[in-house]
Amino acid sequence: MPRYAATIATSKPVDEVFHYMADFRSVERWDETAVKAELLDGTVPGPEARFRVAVKLFGKVSDLDYETVAYEPPRRFVLRAETPSIISEDEVCVRETETGSELTYDASLSPKGVMKLASPILGIVFKRLGDNAAKGLARELGGKIVA
Repeated sequence: MPRYAATIATSKPVDEVFHYMADFRSVERWDETAVKAELLDGTVPGPEARFRVAVKLFGKVSDLDYETVAYEPPRRFVLRAETPSIISEDEVCVRETETGSELTYDASLSPKGVMKLASPILGIVFKRLGDNAAKGLARELGGKIVA
């Protein structure tokens, strides 16, 4: 199962970082694969929020419908999307530091069916995409990648 985790340190307070991330429409600004993100249901941010994210990979645009499956403001939330070929789960945790906050983004892909055969290749691609998203997050949060 491909997995990617990164931690971003920022001077922004925990509440601001949590709300920015929990409104997952922000993904358009920090993840270059996200070409469009919209709220489908619920309030933003919120425990019932659902988002549709159009993702461009290998020249093809596909929709991922994420639902908020855990919501513990202002510290943690989890988003989950499922398609016929993958399950994507993204956990965001925010903690206070002496100089602001740290955001840890932990994403995993669980291939289904024949996609399981491509898991090693997906892992390589997922790392590259994750590195780019982490750089975008650091830029948007005015911070730096620390892990």
